[in-house]
Amino acid sequence: MASEMTVPASDPSPAQKLRVLLVCHERAFWGEDGAIRRALARHLSVDEYIVDEHWPDSAVAFEELSRYAAVIWFTRFRKLRHRPPFDWAGYDGLRLMYDWDAFMDFSKMASKHYLGQWAEVFRRHRFEVLVCTGQRTRDNLRKQGVDAEWIPKAADETFRDLGLVREGLCTFGAEYGSRQVVLGHLRRSGLVVDRLSAPPVELNVGLNRHVGCIISNAELRMPTRLAKALVRIGANRIPVLAEGPEPMAKNFEVAASGTAAICDEMAELADLGFVDGSTAVLYRCLTELTDKLVPLLAEPDTLRTIGEYSAALVRDRHTWDARGAEFASLIAARLKG
Repeated sequence: MASEMTVPASDPSPAQKLRVLLVCHERAFWGEDGAIRRALARHLSVDEYIVDEHWPDSAVAFEELSRYAAVIWFTRFRKLRHRPPFDWAGYDGLRLMYDWDAFMDFSKMASKHYLGQWAEVFRRHRFEVLVCTGQRTRDNLRKQGVDAEWIPKAADETFRDLGLVREGLCTFGAEYGSRQVVLGHLRRSGLVVDRLSAPPVELNVGLNRHVGCIISNAELRMPTRLAKALVRIGANRIPVLAEGPEPMAKNFEVAASGTAAICDEMAELADLGFVDGSTAVLYRCLTELTDKLVPLLAEPDTLRTIGEYSAALVRDRHTWDARGAEFASLIAARLKG
């Protein structure tokens, strides 16, 4: 095998697993990248081809490619979109593109620079299936003729309930426009929100010291400056938030930590088991957010209970190990079909 190939450890029964090649970066995305790769290796027999030093243009770079039932391409889209068409050199196994950022094909929440680009890149490289992380993302791609499947993001073992004393609210992550607007509204409403910034292990400790975490994956209906100005003058009757593209990893990480996830409403949250007042606190507008938070913070035991239920939900359904099993099942079903 080429020098770029590495073989992660697998469990004692690899003979029963489908063998796949994972084309990826040495260290891609965030900490969750390592978690999903370990999970895939538990449910599939995985070899990795690392692209950082040598990005292949042809399957000739992969030795004995015929032994793989599938190739999973898990690389940064901003690099993949500039590559020439990949030559599969007659490979007749399953060709999958795995992408956590495909929501940016239709959403400006995180960036506006990639709108409408996924279908062309998918076809140029002759992938067969695009595995994305959002229900709306899947539906958007299917409308463009892309054969897309949905496997949501998840939480890794770093995030868990530590049984610490919990008080108050927190938030973490990049401050996109909608997040700036939400936090600014809460500050003007007199609510204190601590900002956490730490590696995953320390982040879990920080979450465990709070009863609730503010999450906003919403889109803004207008430019950020205008939305912030409307919030500043108290024009609460004008809607500034629209439904976000998909739940992000933080939705699952917060819940896994036993902290109540206080997040913007999205249609697919119900399918994931996040129910308002039971396993999450959901809001559709800024007024609804403060109307719910003020009484909840006065009686924080309700938030603590929501956090307990949400942690159980993630343990049961939303670990990266569960996603590895879903991915293995998807590949097996596609090969059978």
